[in-house]
Amino acid sequence: SSKESFTYAQLNERANRIANSLIEKGVGCEKIVGVVLERCCDFYAVRQGILKAGGAFAVAAPDYPDDRVQFIFEDAGVPFIITTKEIAKERQELFSKLSCTVLLLEELLENPNAGNPDTRIKEHDLCYCIYTSGSTGKPKGVMLEQRNLLNLIEYILMTRKLTPDDIVAEFASFCFDASVIDLFAPLTAGAVLYILPESIRKDAVAVGKFIKEEKITTATFPTQMGELVAEL
Repeated sequence: SSKESFTYAQLNERANRIANSLIEKGVGCEKIVGVVLERCCDFYAVRQGILKAGGAFAVAAPDYPDDRVQFIFEDAGVPFIITTKEIAKERQELFSKLSCTVLLLEELLENPNAGNPDTRIKEHDLCYCIYTSGSTGKPKGVMLEQRNLLNLIEYILMTRKLTPDDIVAEFASFCFDASVIDLFAPLTAGAVLYILPESIRKDAVAVGKFIKEEKITTATFPTQMGELVAEL
């Protein structure tokens, strides 16, 4: 829900429960885990949990057509997909076609082990796989290493001068690489992060109102949306 919120300690604990659950299931270095979730605070906990387990993530939106989701996860060779009970029920037909195992977020979070996993992650380990829109044919997967993410976030922190006093709004679709910056950079800086609800993402007036009401200091928008919001 849009009112859901976590402290850093709560977020880390949730990520650890997810990570330890995945480690118990054999997730580790170079294993890609699929993610199908709505826009929610736990999305970051899932991403972080996968990385803490030593794995890498690949994301598909809950409203993607069956054939696109199937292609992405089969192409990436994911052994597991993390989703919620609600999405698993809605997309039951899709998940039944896939050769991988569906893991329910609610069950992963029940893991009693909330301690930081002792995982050795190296700079050249796979971090995530982002797929292109596929507008010119089949989607193409781009694989990025841990060092790529580290360099990107260090650059963003340096150029945007993010601090714990910042209040950042996350706008990009979780399937696009811009969301990696929007999620990881503010939380690395210790800032407050708001995930813009899906219900207002395509409404410039509503986005503008949200920015003013929540006193957002930083947000990244595509050009068209940025221009509309700036004119308000």
